[in-house]
Amino acid sequence: MMDTTYNTNTSHMRLYNQHNERLYLNAEERARFIKAAIDQPAYMRTFCLTLLYTGCRLSS
Repeated sequence: MMDTTYNTNTSHMRLYNQHNERLYLNAEERARFIKAAIDQPAYMRTFCLTLLYTGCRLSS
């Protein structure tokens, strides 16, 4: 079983927050996000893909 204990030390990457909720998109969600972003105007597509490729979190 994976230890998802919340740690306030921010020097390591966490996959889950203190409520045991995922912080990042999975592969299927990323693919759907890209597909949706491609159909947007250039300014929105750029924003969406920048979020995605620089560390998109579910809360972003």
